[in-house]
Amino acid sequence: MKIQQKVVVSVLLLWVIFLLTYYGNVLLNQNEVEKNTASFLKAVQARNISVAPDFFGSSLDIENVRKSLREDGFRLLSNDYVKADYDDGCVCTGHVDLTFEVDGKPLKVSAIFTVGPGNKPYQICVLTPSGIERGSISELSKWNLHACVGGDF
Repeated sequence: MKIQQKVVVSVLLLWVIFLLTYYGNVLLNQNEVEKNTASFLKAVQARNISVAPDFFGSSLDIENVRKSLREDGFRLLSNDYVKADYDDGCVCTGHVDLTFEVDGKPLKVSAIFTVGPGNKPYQICVLTPSGIERGSISELSKWNLHACVGGDF
């Protein structure tokens, strides 16, 4: 084999190794983000507020969350399809479907999340369903006050 062929093969092999390492790391980050987000949501769903902050990347006012769960009837029933997205060179955002109890009935909504340090969700912001006035569902507003760092979507 000529020296030029060996160089070309070596460069191609290094490029393949680089791509496998890079995208392997992306997949590991996505998996960790999805796991931390699902763990946080499951802790809130189980009303295990002492564990929930361990999986959240920003500060939570634990006493206000506990009060909302206890006194206001705030209830997260389920979460589905937690998906971290790779965009612009990082795993920085994602989306999840959440089901809340509103007036004794389940309400399924979409939410978006941002990722903070430690591959933990930094914000999980519930999107107001189309056709419904923003802020008119107090349960969603309370969620955004606690988990969306005061955001109002």
